[in-house]
Amino acid sequence: MQGEDFQIALTEKRAGRSPLTQRLVPHRQLTEYSPKPIFESLASQVGGLPGVGERESRMGEAQTRAFWISDALANGPREAFIDDHEFCHLNEGGFLQLSLPRDVRERVVRLGWGEVHPAADAGFVPATWTMVYAPRDIAELTAVTELAITSHRFATGGSILKPESKS
Repeated sequence: MQGEDFQIALTEKRAGRSPLTQRLVPHRQLTEYSPKPIFESLASQVGGLPGVGERESRMGEAQTRAFWISDALANGPREAFIDDHEFCHLNEGGFLQLSLPRDVRERVVRLGWGEVHPAADAGFVPATWTMVYAPRDIAELTAVTELAITSHRFATGGSILKPESKS
């Protein structure tokens, strides 16, 4: 599946300077975290995607929220996953580690919304592994949520899916 299958609206450069990050494993964002309401909204929107379950990540630090899909929905390529069928995890502070199609990942990096995971740079994990910086406001939340949806679509094999309403 090619990245051009994933049309995203991300065209604007992220405002301000990139946050400081730790370019080691664990790969962390060190500054500019999400305000709590933004963090909770991001968690709710990613967790509300069709077929998504949540558990503690085996690949992240303690308290990292892993989002995964069932075997039946995991129709994407192996490089769409972080661990088993985990496609994305949300770290304290609001930054995401996720897998993105390569051309989407390149746009994310070029426009300053994130960076390639250092283990991917070293060739230890798929080149699709990406850190997306924590959203700081509603506009950034919208963009980051779109990237999480793109990761979900990548993992499910390209299905166009929208978040489920949680009442």
